[in-house]
Parts: sequence; structure tokens; C-alpha cells
Amino acid sequence: VAVILWLLGCWMDQDPYYETATVLLDQDADGFTINDGDCNDLNPMIHPDADEICDEVDNDCNDLIDDEPVSGDRWYYDADNDGCAESWMLFCDEPDSGFQENEGECH
Repeated sequence: VAVILWLLGCWMDQDPYYETATVLLDQDADGFTINDGDCNDLNPMIHPDADEICDEVDNDCNDLIDDEPVSGDRWYYDADNDGCAESWMLFCDEPDSGFQENEGECH
């Protein structure tokens, strides 16, 4: 059996149609092929419409890791520096300056 699998693997490496087929097939059945922008067609949790989660992986295939996650730590942004945050965002790690851990003292 191992010899047959090895020969089959060698044949697929040599076959130009195999490469074309893998680009057109949805190997993980997530609805996206490599041709459609699926950056990991062996993992159904990774595709262009996937939610970005804090796992140090590019889940949504936009070449950015853990950007705009659907879960993470809430950080508040105080645009006018009055001590009262106007908005918040989720981050996987501590964000750059301008964000604070709480809403601040708003009156």
C-alpha cells in the first residue's frame, strides 16, 4: 500500500492537471477554493469570509494576522484626550498608543 501511495504521489507531482485541479477544487468544503482566495484550503475554518479570532493565524485570508477580531480584549479610544473614551475596539494584544483599558471618567 505504501508503494502505491508513493507512486500516486509521484504521479500527482508530475501531472500538470493535478495542480490545476487542486486550484479549482474546494478541498476542505468551506465554499472557497484557492482560486477564490482561500489561503488554506485544507482548513475549513480559514477562508475569505471567516471571522478573525485571536489565534495568531490569518483566518480571513487578508494577509493580516489577528486584525479586527470578533473576540478579544476591549480597548477604549479617547480621541479628544478629555479622559472619556468615545469608542472602543477589540484587540488580541495591547494596542498602540491612544487606547486605554477603561472608558475613563465621563460626566
